[in-house]
Amino acid sequence: MHRTAALTTLLGLAASLAPLPSCLGGSCEGIPLAAVDYDDDASWLCLPDREDICSAERHIYEALPSGAVVERFEGPAEDPPIDCFYVYPTVDLRPRLGVQEDLTALDRPRKAAATQFAAFSAACRPFAPVYRQVSIGTYLYGERRSDPCFEVAYSDVLAAFERYLERDNDGRGFALVGHSQGGQHVSRLIHERIEG
Repeated sequence: MHRTAALTTLLGLAASLAPLPSCLGGSCEGIPLAAVDYDDDASWLCLPDREDICSAERHIYEALPSGAVVERFEGPAEDPPIDCFYVYPTVDLRPRLGVQEDLTALDRPRKAAATQFAAFSAACRPFAPVYRQVSIGTYLYGERRSDPCFEVAYSDVLAAFERYLERDNDGRGFALVGHSQGGQHVSRLIHERIEG
């Protein structure tokens, strides 16, 4: 009797959890294809020659071999020889399937760029686009459901990169920088757009 009750309870629990992934999120199918306008400077976290998180002076603490710590200040380079194009990591922490649709909520992308990328401005001109990245929950879904979301995110990164090449590159050397999801998009960009 106890075994039957326990088995019934376990089966009921399993049945109640089975639909959980579908209730956590929507779908990336049907996301409006109106891409981000990269002609608008507001669609960039960092651009050269403007005040933003990449142009701020930074405190640098350097540990010397003697054990002493020296504080210095560092800002953007005057005339850097190359450009850097940065794609930030996953900062949309919603547990559902989808992409970040509110591109005015920039606290987390700015924090990521400030901690991971701003220092690059001491060596290169910084370019960091905002993009409709996939939420962390999207990684929990199979490719059939998550691939459309990744396509939306990558299409933004590609559009930003193409706009950078058209408007700002002028034949300059550049480095592509990405972390986590940003690294995935940078790898694909290298494979399809540069090596391809």
